[in-house]
Amino acid sequence: MASNSNEHPLIKTDVINLTWYDGRYPINEGTAISGHMAIKWESNTGLITGQEISDLRSDPTQDYKNTRQFIKLDQAFREQLKEYSEAFKGKTNFALKELMNLSSDILLKTLPDKISLQLTEEGCIFYTLLKNNITIFFSHYLTADIHDIDESIISIYKGESNLLNYAGELWETIHAANKVLHSFNIAIPEFA
Repeated sequence: MASNSNEHPLIKTDVINLTWYDGRYPINEGTAISGHMAIKWESNTGLITGQEISDLRSDPTQDYKNTRQFIKLDQAFREQLKEYSEAFKGKTNFALKELMNLSSDILLKTLPDKISLQLTEEGCIFYTLLKNNITIFFSHYLTADIHDIDESIISIYKGESNLLNYAGELWETIHAANKVLHSFNIAIPEFA
């Protein structure tokens, strides 16, 4: 039996395309050899590991849901920005949109069951998020410059019970929330 030097005895040499997703957008693309042995191609190192291919992607239905939620938040933000333009005087739409992207992306990574936003006359985005019988009210103030400290307020409820009320810098608020949410298997990504 002749052996092809390009083939591994446990791997078929069919090349497949893979795309990894981070929330809404593809972050990594590459090809890998499919076959009997589950593999993963690491594009940043070029190495192949034994990680299951199914572990590479999050649940596609969740990606779809997350994308739809972001689109709805973005549409609501753009529509309401016209109505509340006085609250954001001196801010460019680009800077406001970037700040909205920051907070919505953080909250969407919790994979909420439902999420909504409302702009306020105080110059903040007020989010309501529902996840596993937990309700999170999150205010992200957009009145600071894009390079200044973002302030936020968070309140967390389980049913009628108040679990947390916290106000501070954005990263402090997220850290305080995670101390409460970890017992419910919910985490808000923190900054490195």
